[in-house]
Amino acid sequence: MLTSCAPRWLAPQQRTRSPVLQAIYSDGLTYVSVFIEPLEARPDRAATGLASMGAINIYTREVANHMITVVGEAPAVSVQRIADAVEFRRPTQ
Repeated sequence: MLTSCAPRWLAPQQRTRSPVLQAIYSDGLTYVSVFIEPLEARPDRAATGLASMGAINIYTREVANHMITVVGEAPAVSVQRIADAVEFRRPTQ
């Protein structure tokens, strides 16, 4: 279930750039954050792939000129599947 979705700036000096969208999902036991960041807002290229820090898994991939990063205390395969499910869709007019 989606619990929150909001634009975020990672640092005060980034307010002139596009914000990073953060969506937070929860099943009631754990939370997973999905960050969607325009690549033009990044000063450097982020590493893609899977990483972990203790119980927290992080998976990053590029989709349609955006960096998708999923972070959460969830199994690595779940974090990767969530990130792989993010897709670009052109807005309907």
